[in-house]
Amino acid sequence: MLTFNKLLKFMLKPVVMLFFVFIAGLIYFFADKKIALFFYKLNLSQNFPLLEWITILGNGKIYLVLLPLIALVFKYIFRNSAAYIRTWMLWLMFLFPYSITIISKHLLGRARPIVLFDSNIFGFFGYNNTQNFHSFPSGHTTAIASITLGLAILFPRCIYWFLSICFLVMASRVLLTCHYLSDVMVSFYLVALELGLFTYIMRRKFLNIYELILNEKVK
Repeated sequence: MLTFNKLLKFMLKPVVMLFFVFIAGLIYFFADKKIALFFYKLNLSQNFPLLEWITILGNGKIYLVLLPLIALVFKYIFRNSAAYIRTWMLWLMFLFPYSITIISKHLLGRARPIVLFDSNIFGFFGYNNTQNFHSFPSGHTTAIASITLGLAILFPRCIYWFLSICFLVMASRVLLTCHYLSDVMVSFYLVALELGLFTYIMRRKFLNIYELILNEKVK
């Protein structure tokens, strides 16, 4: 059975990492603009509005507020300590990569596809506080990837369902021309690595708590 640890172990192989960097580089230099322009002409936001609803699942602000509220519901209404602690764990697994992404967006300053359409500008421009230059890393991809991979850590038997939802939301960002293909690809890879680091820290510093949460032994 596929688990997050197996997926991470595969992604950490030097050959896999080099191959991924190579493919991402090819897409950045030779495919990103063509793909974005192709879907821009299709205007899927108007012609397939369901995508707008799907992409909402990647809105990080929702999880930032919703997960703490769900945790409180589990604690004070359902009196379920296991679910309460697991929800906070999921929130932390979301917050760690999401915070890195928000900072990276400002530092890297990659122009979004809309800037390509309007001004024929493409690439990275360094620190920028303008929303249209926050294409990489993808915030929506980071949010949905951290949530779904976090859920896969907590509920490994459902990993394929979680990954399916993740890839669907990632695809919506490209189809709606909110991001380039390389944005969402690399963002997903980075989230997996960041969650790997997060779980490593948890095991090293809080092993007993971490094992209790994963084994559902919290009382």
